[in-house]
Amino acid sequence: MKTGGLCILACVCGADQSTDQKLIMLPQATAKCSDGSPIGYFFRPAPADGQKNKITVWLKGGAMCVDYKDCVTRQSENLGSSKYWLKTHEGVSIQSTNKTLNPDFYDWNHVYIEYCSGDFWSGTSAEPINPFPEGGEKKFVFAGQLILSEVLDHLSDNGHHTSEDFIFTGGSAGGIGAINNADWLAARFLSSATKYRVMPQGGFFGSPLLDYKSFVQNKTNPDPDQWVPWLKNISRYISSAEKKCIVDNPSLPNACASPFRNYPYTTAPMFLVQAAVDFEQVFEFSGAPKKVVYTNPSVAAYTEYSHGVQAGGLRRAVVQGRKTATDGLFAPACLGHTTSQMGWLGTTRVPAGGDGQGHPKPQRRPGTNPKVDGMWAQQAFSDWYFGRGGNHMHLDENANLTVLCSCNTVICGPKPIF
Repeated sequence: MKTGGLCILACVCGADQSTDQKLIMLPQATAKCSDGSPIGYFFRPAPADGQKNKITVWLKGGAMCVDYKDCVTRQSENLGSSKYWLKTHEGVSIQSTNKTLNPDFYDWNHVYIEYCSGDFWSGTSAEPINPFPEGGEKKFVFAGQLILSEVLDHLSDNGHHTSEDFIFTGGSAGGIGAINNADWLAARFLSSATKYRVMPQGGFFGSPLLDYKSFVQNKTNPDPDQWVPWLKNISRYISSAEKKCIVDNPSLPNACASPFRNYPYTTAPMFLVQAAVDFEQVFEFSGAPKKVVYTNPSVAAYTEYSHGVQAGGLRRAVVQGRKTATDGLFAPACLGHTTSQMGWLGTTRVPAGGDGQGHPKPQRRPGTNPKVDGMWAQQAFSDWYFGRGGNHMHLDENANLTVLCSCNTVICGPKPIF
């Protein structure tokens, strides 16, 4: 365990005041990408007059290896190989250098860690394996948590400024990784003097949600042990929160790997940024047809059903859960996913340069960035972080389809005009 807190990389601190984060490769690291190529991360130091002892670390998202074929495909893209990475990255949301859009954190050190393991930031081995032997003979490296560990080691070993504040965040798969690695990071790298907070974005996966096909077939009681089964076939990090969950739920050991199940057992203070009904979970993972919410009654009903499950889960697990005294929530009535689609401060959508989920350009879905309790995501998070105000649980349970679709009109499709 580091005794002096995490340090900021000295060799670049103050050297280049560009607004872009610069790629730093770690060719000597033990951890590798899925295809065996070197790992790396993006770094933008605080400006000369900025917060040199404060840092945000963002885990990039990009779903997971769905199956053998998908893992093979990812090795020919930036989500499985560093061969395709750009040299710079433009920070968004909490890592934006625009003072107007990000007034509280624009002048911090910002680290954005590339995601090329496809394992929700959980793998712990650099040895290539094949968890899908029925699919073919190709092997893959699943080293997500090892990548995180070695990047943090590199920052610490090459730095000279101890961090006073540390914000750990990530979007989508990175949000899942932030929840699952939150307590480990604090114990492994940070001193007790560091103000450490976690902001998972769009990572609250694993609620007992029927997929679309089961829903339209009127099936009941989804399998509660529904988390990614192939993760059992790799060497992966099992958090103390997951272990505690298993003790309380011995019949659901696989399900305890999901954020929905293990979040209540985490100890790090967290502020979840999570749409009350996540479009990735409704359409991408559950299989509902896109762009027909207003014209297909089954899709409309499934969206409303999904909202009830997801918003209800957020209320029980977060608003009324074990950590209500320490944690916070920004959950708008919106078919959104992360701050890259739901906005950070004001109505401006994210700039070009990436969306935190593995897409080199933001998806720029038309729509209106949502507020909850009169606040944008940035205002709600900053109030929680700096201890301003009273209530930090902001959940909008409005189930009106027009409201849910207002932040993401493309996913819903056109609304008929009568």
